[in-house]
Amino acid sequence: MTASQRLAAKLAPLVGSGRGALWDEPGIADIYPEYLATLHDIVRATVPELEHALHRSRELAAGGDPVGPGLTTYLEAHLPEERGHAEWLLEDLGELGVERAEVLGRWPSRAVAELKGAQAHWIAYGHPVSLLGHLWVMEGYPADPGEVEALQVRTGLPPDAFRFLRRHASIDRGHAADLAAAIDALPLSPRHENMIGLSALQTVDGLGSVFAEVVTCVSQSRPVQGNLTGDRDVVG
Repeated sequence: MTASQRLAAKLAPLVGSGRGALWDEPGIADIYPEYLATLHDIVRATVPELEHALHRSRELAAGGDPVGPGLTTYLEAHLPEERGHAEWLLEDLGELGVERAEVLGRWPSRAVAELKGAQAHWIAYGHPVSLLGHLWVMEGYPADPGEVEALQVRTGLPPDAFRFLRRHASIDRGHAADLAAAIDALPLSPRHENMIGLSALQTVDGLGSVFAEVVTCVSQSRPVQGNLTGDRDVVG
């Protein structure tokens, strides 16, 4: 069994249900704008996160780390593929009448900060290979295009507000295959594999908290169209 197969087996019982449960919420039409805005809070951190990991992997490669060169090659190839995705979300939110200044002025919630902050800490003080576990969860379980179309029909919202989801339903399949190949090509020690697995498990747990927070935010009448900067991360 390869490293990527072991990771997939570890995560199999845990992934895939959070997004589906959110999309099945009775009030998903009201939740959807906040969902997209929260995705933007997450996605806009991706390029800086990859740049951070690339910088660290180059440092490690220069110091003789055996994983550094292969990780650097993967990150150098993947980084350009992630540019502009936050803009896609701003465009989709614009179709829902949400101004980009509203979205860009948000303070990321506690759940988002925990989700992304863990990665920054592990990259800086652990090993940047940890980011591969995060990417595995974020990109390795894309929605089926039919699911996206069904969501649009169920919400009754404009079709152009679902362009980000449609694009990722397609491109993330290729990204997932590239990531699996990259993981299997790296000379990973058991410690490296454990770090990737820990990062993946933290991401699964973190996304669950993010999705729950989105529903709570809307149910307490604090969605994206409302107050964005003062109280989103104070729940209860």
